[in-house]
Amino acid sequence: MTAAKQLMALIRERLAYPSGALNGNGDLTRRELEILKIIATGFSTKGVAQKIHVSPATVRNHVQSILTKLGIHSRLEAVARATQYHLL
Repeated sequence: MTAAKQLMALIRERLAYPSGALNGNGDLTRRELEILKIIATGFSTKGVAQKIHVSPATVRNHVQSILTKLGIHSRLEAVARATQYHLL
C-alpha cells in the first residue's frame, strides 16, 4: 500500500469514529483506563475491585462510564475499541 493510500485510510478511519475514541484516551480518566486495561487481561468485576482496592459497585460505575464515553454497549466492545486505537 502506498503512503498516500495509507494516509487516506487513516483519515477515513478517524472520520468514522467519535474523536473521543481516537485521541489517545478520549475523555477517559486515568482510573477508567486502568480499569479498562485490567478488564482486557480477563479480570471480572470482583477481580478488578480486589486488584485496585475498591468496591465492585465502583468498578461497575467506572465500566458504565467507559461504555458511555466510547459509545458502545459491552466490555468486549470496549476492549476491542481500546485495542484498535492502541489505548492498551
